[in-house]
Amino acid sequence: TASLRQHMATLRDGVAQYDQRFLEFVGAEEALGRTTETGLSQRLKTTSHALVRGFRDARVANLADQMVRIDREGREMLRSTSELDATELKERYKLLLELLKTSELSAKLKENLGDLIKVHETDMLTVLNFRFALDKERGRFSDIISYMGPSREAILTYSADLVTAAVRRIDRAQTFSRYMVGGASVAILLWFMFAGMLLLKSVFGPVRALADAAARLANGEHGTPIPARGNVDASGQIARALDKWADDLVDLDTLRRQLE
Repeated sequence: TASLRQHMATLRDGVAQYDQRFLEFVGAEEALGRTTETGLSQRLKTTSHALVRGFRDARVANLADQMVRIDREGREMLRSTSELDATELKERYKLLLELLKTSELSAKLKENLGDLIKVHETDMLTVLNFRFALDKERGRFSDIISYMGPSREAILTYSADLVTAAVRRIDRAQTFSRYMVGGASVAILLWFMFAGMLLLKSVFGPVRALADAAARLANGEHGTPIPARGNVDASGQIARALDKWADDLVDLDTLRRQLE
């Protein structure tokens, strides 16, 4: 695997970058509160409700409508896929503050509502900036995956080559095993045949020699030597019996000659 070290280092680096970006992305999502009921999104919603309720309680419907319009445009910008352009939104906040100043509300109420408007503007712009920043971070995930792509493909190709080579080695081993088993079977069969021939020769050779000796004895050649008398098997027993028979024939001839 020496040729893959650079690819493995690239994958390790890519995974580390992906992990870091993912943690940052999750942290930003939590701070933004898009997946939970906390964070800037929830605070922005609470501030919006407070402002609309405050304007309506103070009987300034035009300011409440202006606040609702700002919320609607902010949500539309959050759903948009285009680049952030909050100039018009900032102008609406500025107009809302000017309308608040020229209203007939008390100075204390104007101050409280003005502070809420500024908090709402800050949170709204922060949420918008977060949203576009997250979109950019999401695009970096694709860049990291593209960065790891060649190394991943190289390792996959190397693994596939290893599998192919292993399959070929297994096929060769199986073929060799089949030939070996076949060859060994033939060799064992030939060995048994050879051993059987030797066994037959060792059994029938002495028997044939004993048969020849018995025939010669029957023809009157009483001095015929008897083979295989030292064998411990049946042929040895037959040989010893023939040898005793030959001795008896010699004794019989001697007795006959004496009688004559």
